[in-house]
Amino acid sequence: MENYKEFYPTPEELVNKMLDGVNLNYVKTVLEPSAGKGNIIQGLKNHARYQNLDIDCIEINKDLRNCLKGAAADAAPAEEAPIISTAF
Repeated sequence: MENYKEFYPTPEELVNKMLDGVNLNYVKTVLEPSAGKGNIIQGLKNHARYQNLDIDCIEINKDLRNCLKGAAADAAPAEEAPIISTAF
């Protein structure tokens, strides 16, 4: 991942701090507009184990999308989360 000059993955500690402040009982849909390799999605998976969230991911970088596919699939139990390949 060193070759990506604009790749700034969200550290796990920050993801946990961010999600600790969210009551996921009121969340049904999540948009991850710059998903990278899926750190926030993995955090959602850990914090919302028993909820069926609708997660949409956007990542413009093809290599990062490949990393993201596994993270998104793990986070959405019923089906793989959609990964959108272009910026909006």
